[in-house]
Amino acid sequence: MGGLIPLSDASRRPARIPVVTIFIVLVNALVFALELMNGEAFVAQWSAIPAQITSGHHWITGKLHRKCWNTQNAGP
Repeated sequence: MGGLIPLSDASRRPARIPVVTIFIVLVNALVFALELMNGEAFVAQWSAIPAQITSGHHWITGKLHRKCWNTQNAGP
């Protein structure tokens, strides 16, 4: 009796190492470790709150936002 989710496929062996997948897993592990170390402050800093996004706050903040906005609105 086989499982519902196949864990491998004997007819198709990968030709190379899945570098992007490994990178994504490592980044997720790093973010998870940072969340465990910093707790609620980390979550509050990096969370996307819908009310703040729709009002334009905290989506792109600081000098980068002002620099991009001034560059786009500059006249010829």
